[in-house]
Formats: sequence, C-alpha cells, structure tokens
Amino acid sequence: MNMLKFDRHAVILNELSENGSVSLSGLMSKISRPRLTIQRDLVELEKTGKLKRVHGGAVLLNQDFVLKGIPKIIREKENIDVKRKLAKKAAELISEKDVVCIDGSTTCGQMAQFIPDVPINIVTPSIELFLALGGKKNLIPVLPGGMLSKNTQDLVGNFTSDIIARFSYSLCFISADGFDFRRGSLELNYEQSAVKKTMIENSKKIILLIDSTKLENNKGVLTCKNKDIYKIITDSSPKKWADNLRNKLMLV
Repeated sequence: MNMLKFDRHAVILNELSENGSVSLSGLMSKISRPRLTIQRDLVELEKTGKLKRVHGGAVLLNQDFVLKGIPKIIREKENIDVKRKLAKKAAELISEKDVVCIDGSTTCGQMAQFIPDVPINIVTPSIELFLALGGKKNLIPVLPGGMLSKNTQDLVGNFTSDIIARFSYSLCFISADGFDFRRGSLELNYEQSAVKKTMIENSKKIILLIDSTKLENNKGVLTCKNKDIYKIITDSSPKKWADNLRNKLMLV
C-alpha cells in the first residue's frame, strides 16, 4: 500500500530528528516511493520551515550547513558512477616514489581502489581513505592526526594542518563543493578549506576532481585559485569552460 503524504512527511521529519540529515536514496528505501515524489515532499516541508534542501537530500533548518558543509551521509551516495570515473582518471597520474596528498572528499576517496600498490607516500586527513589504503603492501599511508569533524568524518584543525605542512608533495588531489569559473574551487566547510589550503601550499601540482553538478554552486570559501590548478578532471562539457581553463581539462 502506498504511504500517504502525511505519513511520508512524518518519516522524513523523524529521520531528520534522529540524524540531522536525510538522503534521497535513503528515503526512497524507507518510503518506497519514486524520487520525484520524495523531492516534492521535501519542497513542501522546506516551505513550512521544517528543513533545508541540499544537493542529494535535506538537513535540519537549524543546522549551519553553510559552515559545516553537506553531511557525508548525503555526499557519499550521490553521483557514485561519475566519482569513480574521476577517481580512476586521477589515479593514473600517480607514479612510483611520488609523495601525494589527497583530501577527505567522497570523490577523492574513490581513488583508493585505483591507486597502484607501489612505493608511494600518501598523506590524507580522511580516516576512511587511510584505512582503505592500509591494505596495500608497498604503499605508505600517513594520517596526520587532529580533531575529528563529526559532519565530514575527516581530521581538521591546526594540528592536522601542521603535520600536513611538514611534507613536500609532488601531487595534490582535491575535490570541492562548488566552483567559480573566474576564481577557483569553493568549500562550504571552512575547516576543511583550511586543511586543503595547507595541502595546496606545499604541493607542486594540484589536481581538482569535480563533477558537473558542482559547477552549479558558486557559494563557499575560495580554497584553490584557478591559476594554481594544474589539471581539472571533470565530466563537464568543454563548452562551459573559459579558454584559460580549457587546456587544463581531463574529461571522463
């Protein structure tokens, strides 16, 4: 039997109350209704002031997602196929004896399955990525320590940045919450932005992995300027890119 709108709204609000966020895919599983139906429910609830819609789901209205970023529970379930393609292309740039830093994004996290098991030092603030790389025999993963961001499940803060800054990296892989074609990559979470800036400042080549949906967002903290980006790995049409960026593109 199809769940009535009142009951669907009750399920959504209950999930928000317990977890602080909901994903469209998670709600589809619980409510057993099409994606468009649940999206309409979220629109209606947003109009009543009970939640705030974000890409891939919704958060409690009183959550300061502008500062904390979109919860990882939502981000890790969206655009998985595209993220894997971006990650595979990125991993192909890594060579033996490289010293690499990789951010804690869900996109870069997909790189773990594609990085070759050769003598490489990889520093990352992502606990998940660190553990995933730990199974490789020759690769050396490094976790810098620091405070745990409960919203992103990554390490942040001055201690994290201080350890990251002790290395000199041949390659730096980052993703972003948004992109400004005139300025550069953007982050909603200012703590993550600070860690990424440290990675960028200590790296020779910065590679940005960004799917086309992120190009619609031009809000957030400027993290990496366009002039500092070496390559941009994306699924976006070249027509969207200015001439000064087009030669940096690696399309999947």
